[in-house]
Formats: sequence, structure tokens, C-alpha cells
Amino acid sequence: MKTKTFVALVLTAIVLFAPKVSLAQYYGNNDSNPSVVVDKKIKLPSTDKFLDNISKSDHVFKEGDQVEFSITVENRGDKTLYDVKVVDLLPDYLKLQYFFGNLVGNGEKIETVIPVLKNGESKKYSVIAIVKDLPKSSYSQVLKLTNEVCASNSIVNDCDKASYFAQTPSMPVTGGSTELIVNSGLLLTLGGGSLVLRKLIRGY
Repeated sequence: MKTKTFVALVLTAIVLFAPKVSLAQYYGNNDSNPSVVVDKKIKLPSTDKFLDNISKSDHVFKEGDQVEFSITVENRGDKTLYDVKVVDLLPDYLKLQYFFGNLVGNGEKIETVIPVLKNGESKKYSVIAIVKDLPKSSYSQVLKLTNEVCASNSIVNDCDKASYFAQTPSMPVTGGSTELIVNSGLLLTLGGGSLVLRKLIRGY
């Protein structure tokens, strides 16, 4: 009798605990920590250095200069990420020469999707552009321009920015309407004086 009772208890324990172990093995640890990190840098001209930002003391870009960006998207979590969307928001006054993914809208941003990004894995992208169509005025200005990139899916999200400075071209200063009126008045005065002088000399 004792033997039958012992066997029954063992069978009951197997039925109660076996499914729980199997489910835990199937779904994995619920304490996972997914994470994605984006790093955006900009190349310092005439060097091989990529910086987080380029200050005015480092370099000021001008019309026609080349600007090169680098983007790194890294999975620093403990699980594989799927369908990570990368969106690069471009600053104004750039004409793209080389880029990844697809242009969206009026060309103000670039998008691509990373289908699978395993933990510890990273993807690198480059964007090369020319500084173009900076606003012109009677005096030169220095503008701060910022480029932002984001990477995200349903469970992770991260963004990073890189900024730099560009100098606008100045337009040559020409005479305005006031100067034109003054010059016209001066010419009329000189013309009238010459007529008076001629009458005095010729007597008519």
C-alpha cells in the first residue's frame, strides 16, 4: 500500500511540474534587456578623424565643401533585434553624393531597415554630401547645422546628433535708391551751374 501511495505521489509531481519547466525552456528568461545604441559622427576635413560634433574652432564649412557622416547602429542587449528602422534626418543646405537606404519625402531624410541585428552585432553606414545653396545676404553669417539619426523597433529606440558650422556667402554691396537720388541731384546741380557759367562768358 505504501509503495502504491509513493508511486502516485511521484506521478502527481511529474504532471504538476513538468509543463512548467517546458514552458520556461520554450519562452526563455523574462528578465532580458534589449538595447540598441546609435552613434553619429562627422569627419573633420583634411583628417581621418570622425568627431561627435565639429566646433567653429575646429572647422567652418563653406559653399562647395564636402561633408561626410558615419552612422553605427549596435545591438548592446542580450537578445536578437528584428526590423530595426534607421532614419537619418538631414540638415538643410546639403546635396547628397552618396547615401544608404532610400530618400523619403523631399529628400530631407534617409530610411532603411535592418532585418536582423544579433546581440553584440553592429551595422555601419556612410553619408557624403556637398554644402550647397547657403542663403546669401549683404553680410556673411555662420550657421549651426545639426544632423540626427534614430534607430528603433517595437521594443527599442535610440537617437544621436552631430552638428557643424557653415559660413554663408556675402553679396557685393550696390548703391541703393538714396544714393541714386543724391547722385542724380549732384549731376543736375553741376549741369545747371555750367549753363550759368556759359551765359556769363558768352553774354547770352
